[in-house]
Amino acid sequence: MNVEGSWVNNGTFTSGASSTVLFSGTSSSTYISGNNTFNNLTLNGSGLVVSLQDDATVQGTLAITNGKLTLDISTTNRTLTVGNSTSIGNITGGASGSYIVAYDDGTRIGKVRRFVNGNTSYSFPIGDASNYTPITYAQNSASVNTGAYLDVYTKATKIPQLNSTFTNYLKRYWEVTPSGINSANY
Repeated sequence: MNVEGSWVNNGTFTSGASSTVLFSGTSSSTYISGNNTFNNLTLNGSGLVVSLQDDATVQGTLAITNGKLTLDISTTNRTLTVGNSTSIGNITGGASGSYIVAYDDGTRIGKVRRFVNGNTSYSFPIGDASNYTPITYAQNSASVNTGAYLDVYTKATKIPQLNSTFTNYLKRYWEVTPSGINSANY
């Protein structure tokens, strides 16, 4: 299914096992609202900015070919989930103009939740509204429970553990919170 505008769901939408919803076009004011579970979701439009106005799940592949997916935290926390407790899902793409806007604004958090199932690398093509700051979590060893996941987002502040006397520092870091992962070496 190709969408060249906003996606408004007044019920519950769950796409079929092999379906892909493609957001294309050039709009900077496109949005997704409602309770949505996509099998595959693709963003591919020059200048495209899709605002996620409710939590959503992509069970298969989230492909960010061209455009930004913004987690709208203007009124509440927002979570974009990739995968589920039986399938980890996948994220492809990511570049300076094409990524997931997932950050902590000091009041609310927009985060990417990605399911994990073993000792491998997991990419998060994220950043804030202005800066692409991707992270790759490479897990070398761990005890991973069924349904384990990582919550990831960026923070545009000084790292809390940094010595308070330092005046020159990068004002950006990542928050990575695991669930169901024990004794990790990463």
